[in-house]
Amino acid sequence: MAVPRALLVPAIAALLLGCEMTPPSGPCAAPEVAAEAGLIPADVAPVASIGRRGVRLLDGLGGRVAVLDVQAGRRPDGLAHVGVRLANCTGRDFAFEAATQFYDVAAVAAQPPTLRRRVFLPAGTTRDYTEVSRNPAAASFFVEVGAAR
Repeated sequence: MAVPRALLVPAIAALLLGCEMTPPSGPCAAPEVAAEAGLIPADVAPVASIGRRGVRLLDGLGGRVAVLDVQAGRRPDGLAHVGVRLANCTGRDFAFEAATQFYDVAAVAAQPPTLRRRVFLPAGTTRDYTEVSRNPAAASFFVEVGAAR
């Protein structure tokens, strides 16, 4: 029986490139599962106090990393606190870098972007990336996640 060329070419390319052709498991199999507690501290006010803009995966991380949860709120001192839970959907350990841009109510940068922080993500595990604004005027945020350089 002949194997269709449309299936054979990607399979050979994956073998040559060292990619894994296994279905996702663990947290990547169902990224829409309910959020776990503990992503941001308990004393942070609920999400209603800060707008959400989102998380962007750069450098082709879309197939390797799943965004499981995004939470944000205000600390008692008025600063915005953002937490993103990410899962490694591959069978290999790797590191990523993330940075956050906070915006004011007029959608203008409330402060310079945070420094990129490197986070190690072992195979099949989850890690949390959190950031705190330095300006109480921060009203929303945008997180960029890219491959470690």
